[in-house]
Amino acid sequence: MKTKYNNRAYWTSLHRQHVGQLSAVGYWGMGEGFNRAAYRLRLGAAERLPRRNAVQPQKILEAAVGVGAYEPLWRELGVQRWVGVDISPDAIAGLQARSTGTFLVADLTSDWNAASLGSGAVSPRGG
Repeated sequence: MKTKYNNRAYWTSLHRQHVGQLSAVGYWGMGEGFNRAAYRLRLGAAERLPRRNAVQPQKILEAAVGVGAYEPLWRELGVQRWVGVDISPDAIAGLQARSTGTFLVADLTSDWNAASLGSGAVSPRGG
């Protein structure tokens, strides 16, 4: 019997199994070393975009924020307000424990609106 795929259950399970690791948000089967290397490439590309376009973002809304892999880049770029959205309550709890910003639990693949996102906002350090 096939089990129906459930977004929230899948991602929450990965975040519980790989707490704070990139393998929770990257390619879990490839291991943490592979994911660190892959995210170094992604961070380089993400860093080039604003520089190439002479943009200095002050605010960032990051969908599928996961473990906050891009947080060091946001700090380096001088982002003053970082809002992260993720489907996994465990991912958001991890970010709340170690990061500044505002974090929301929401499934961006389902129907949602600003009011429903606002109800899940958590700003543990006044972010």
